[in-house]
Amino acid sequence: MKDTWLRSVDPSGRVLLPSDLCDASGWISGEGPLQGWLLMHTYRRLRLLSAHDVEASSEVLRLKEIGGVQEQKGGPLDFEEPGSVVLAGRILERQLARSTSGWRLTLPRNVVELWEIRPGNNSAAVLISGGYVEIWSIDALRDAYSVPLRDLIR
Repeated sequence: MKDTWLRSVDPSGRVLLPSDLCDASGWISGEGPLQGWLLMHTYRRLRLLSAHDVEASSEVLRLKEIGGVQEQKGGPLDFEEPGSVVLAGRILERQLARSTSGWRLTLPRNVVELWEIRPGNNSAAVLISGGYVEIWSIDALRDAYSVPLRDLIR
């Protein structure tokens, strides 16, 4: 992993995505601004999708549909599963803005809070996975590095 993949996140959630990683995505280019979608695999691992990626995936389109539906079900003591309640927050439209050394993306406020971004604790990992730009919390990066190397090369 290149050191440049470790990026600072400011208190408002802005993070600079390196140009070389954006170029590798195949769609983050030009002068911008660009519209993209941030897909939350887990709260610690985010994937940046193009509008085309979203429209081309029936699964992601379904996620957008069911995330936006607010149906009243059952009585006042019938609670939905927690994961279902926050489903709408797992795919969010975001804007990318061109800068001199990459592209600026603002992470959602809930991610900033869940990652506990504060002065002195404001790093994120930006990398390519499966051809997509991903933004990981440092905890997610730590967990990935905790897998023994021998388990990965078998």
